[in-house]
Amino acid sequence: MNEIFSAQRSVLIAGVTIDGSTVDIAIDETGLIASIGEDARKTIDADIVIDGSDRLAVPGMVNTHTHAAMTLLRGYGDDMLLQDWLSQKIWPLEAHLTG
Repeated sequence: MNEIFSAQRSVLIAGVTIDGSTVDIAIDETGLIASIGEDARKTIDADIVIDGSDRLAVPGMVNTHTHAAMTLLRGYGDDMLLQDWLSQKIWPLEAHLTG
């Protein structure tokens, strides 16, 4: 059974096994993990409790590792060795990026 929920209520996933220890995962109303551990259930007043035994808890499959600067700088310093390109062109320019 798959359980999908939105971050509108606090959730406790109870009895999850991590590295051989049984712990709880507390998720607050904003969808952030508030606590992981034996005392996690004390950190929130959970609206929903999910039995985590024999389950797999995984974060959303969101790619937060991007190379946006590489897209913006495509063609800047062509035909250079990678290390030279990074140290002489990309890293100095990236140091000035804001946002």
